[in-house]
Amino acid sequence: MSELLWKIYERIVSEESDAYEGRKRSEERIEELIQKYAADFKQEETEAVRTLAYAAALKAEQEGFRLGVRFAVRLFMDW
Repeated sequence: MSELLWKIYERIVSEESDAYEGRKRSEERIEELIQKYAADFKQEETEAVRTLAYAAALKAEQEGFRLGVRFAVRLFMDW
């Protein structure tokens, strides 16, 4: 993500209520999946999977923002 887009995301977008609600839904889904399989793993393994899942969800959120901005700019330019 470019430096400017990263600053916009980090300081503004990630603090918006919509972003918070989306993150909450992602976290709930992650926890549902982890609980479903937690009995099959040791606690340390479960925590490692949880950490990876949360990191992947955050990266997906950031990439979604980046792609959304690129799409909006292209749409605006074609208008």
